[in-house]
Amino acid sequence: MSKILPIVLAATLVSFSVLPVAVHAEETTQAITAGKALYSAKGNRIGAIYRVTQAGAVQIILEGKLITVPSDTLSQADGKIVTTLTKAELLKTR
Repeated sequence: MSKILPIVLAATLVSFSVLPVAVHAEETTQAITAGKALYSAKGNRIGAIYRVTQAGAVQIILEGKLITVPSDTLSQADGKIVTTLTKAELLKTR
């Protein structure tokens, strides 16, 4: 029994040290879903996400127009969904 105890203790310590990392990773990455706010890289709120396409692009409604924001411009920072495009640049797109 005394030979097994160090192995059990080591396995327990490893499981407790890995668990917080997995929980933290889950908390920091949030899914991009409809209804969440979209921000510019400067931190300005652009609008609410109307829909997420199968390709991962998001669609928002700006000034009555349905605008598609390309997925390659999206990222997450500080728990916010951010695009590299400005509101003015989005309004110029169709």
